[in-house]
Amino acid sequence: MAIEQGYSKIVTQGLKFSYDTGDTRNSYTGRPTANISAGIGMSTYNNVPGSVSSTLTGTGTYYRGAEIIRQDLTALDGSGASWLSGGNNPGIGVVTGGGGGTGGRYTGHSIFFKPTVPTTSCPVYTNYSNIGGWQSSCEYDDMGDGWFRARVIWYDSVTRSDGKYWAINPLSTPTGATVTIYWAGPFKEDLNVTNVSQYINGTRSSTQGLLDVSGKGNTMSLSDVSFDSSAFPQITFDGTNDYIDISSFAPGSNSTGTISAMVYPLQNSADSYVMGVGGNTTFGASRAIRVNGGFWSTVSYGSGTEDFNSIVAAPLNTWQHVAFVWNGTTVNFYHNGILYTANRSGMVNFAGDKLSIGRPPWGGGSYWQGRINNAQVYDRALPESEILQNYNHYRTRFNLPGIVYNYNESTRADLYTGYWNNSTTYTMADFGGISNVTAHGWSTGPATYTLTLGSLPTHTKVRYKVYWHLVDSLDNETNQLFIMNSSGTESEILRFTKQYNLVPNISIAASPGTYTWSGPKTYTYRPWGSGTYGQDGYIIVDSGWVDHTASSFTARHVMGADQGQSDEAEYLSHVEVQLFG
Repeated sequence: MAIEQGYSKIVTQGLKFSYDTGDTRNSYTGRPTANISAGIGMSTYNNVPGSVSSTLTGTGTYYRGAEIIRQDLTALDGSGASWLSGGNNPGIGVVTGGGGGTGGRYTGHSIFFKPTVPTTSCPVYTNYSNIGGWQSSCEYDDMGDGWFRARVIWYDSVTRSDGKYWAINPLSTPTGATVTIYWAGPFKEDLNVTNVSQYINGTRSSTQGLLDVSGKGNTMSLSDVSFDSSAFPQITFDGTNDYIDISSFAPGSNSTGTISAMVYPLQNSADSYVMGVGGNTTFGASRAIRVNGGFWSTVSYGSGTEDFNSIVAAPLNTWQHVAFVWNGTTVNFYHNGILYTANRSGMVNFAGDKLSIGRPPWGGGSYWQGRINNAQVYDRALPESEILQNYNHYRTRFNLPGIVYNYNESTRADLYTGYWNNSTTYTMADFGGISNVTAHGWSTGPATYTLTLGSLPTHTKVRYKVYWHLVDSLDNETNQLFIMNSSGTESEILRFTKQYNLVPNISIAASPGTYTWSGPKTYTYRPWGSGTYGQDGYIIVDSGWVDHTASSFTARHVMGADQGQSDEAEYLSHVEVQLFG
């Protein structure tokens, strides 16, 4: 299924900074961004008044800071209908004042327009002027919200002032019909260059092209980074001296946080930084993401007790989503939505007030070579679900891998017994503190419960989850969990024993999995007439993402309890299998 895209779909709670070059409505604005001739007026442009009538009406509403003007064009006769059809416009639209520009320098002019009828493939002409020097143009940007930006560059050897003419091109207009167009502008920017400067391509200065959309008012200083004019504009860092800095950055909490980005590495062998916050060179006092030696790493400025190195391969020439989440001494790194975790005892609260994109926040070399099309900073540690929300927001646009299969029994094991070798299930209103659960188990043991799934879609990784319930007087029996590995054989990922009134003793816990004891829980049915035992509960098993490519998958649970339910019992609930590819 296609994933919806739009700025509002990413997580915004705790967001301290964000840009997205593909968000042409909010973040990537292209030129111009500084309007040096606002409020200079707009009037009708009409070379054929006998065939087309025009009225302009102010609406009292605004788009990007300029009042929206409504224009109604009516085809009075057959000639008028022809002029307003198929790109035949001889000069019908609006003219705006403040034209021209400083002599010997290029000047950018633009206007926003919103048609209410279908238009030709070139919806607006911008080459109608009474003064030579205009570049004939059908240049426009789709703003993604029904509005478009028409744009043109002015150059003359002397300073001039002349109108700028914008001619609209409806696809087809019958005689007597009225076409309505909305306009907002004009905008004018002195490009301050004497050579030919492309309107969208090329280098941006500190005030051009890119805006923070977090609402926190951060101002970005862009140094030499370049953009192109694709539908989702690309921002490129050359690995030599390109970067974005945000000084006086207020990251909020210093003990927890998240930084993330969509990146496209063009080199991965040398030390190369995507982004970082802090700027302080005390060990542990900054946070950054980098590639080095072909692998992704997280950096907390330089010490082996803080850095998380060689986490996962960093492939070249492909889009990928990376995120660094820290919370005290816990370091989580996500690559395309897959979690890699470590504990770093040397971590301290980061310090400093600088955010850098394309280089480390403490300055110096290690510039990024590649693309960074969006980046975010949060003042809290995003949980896995929210990292995945952001990742899924970008999946379709960047053609990223993702979850291709999800088997989830939740609280209803009885609906899935056809996939198991043992069909025994049991229902309780209070099942370890969870309401109304039907789980696999229990009549008597020991017993083996095996899940088998076949005809699986193509994938590269698997993740297995289960709640393993242990109720009453288990007395040192051994329990084991085996899952199918990529070669089609089994790997033991968990082994534990459970003793009466004690927490489970785990002796095998395979990485990258997590195996978390719930603590004491209540159950509707307990052996021995609901005795006073205090350590009933369940292990929350999560294998993490492990390599797996086979077309089938098995999870074999060796449940060691060796008596009937009236003495001791084990159950399996919340079974889930996910495939990634």
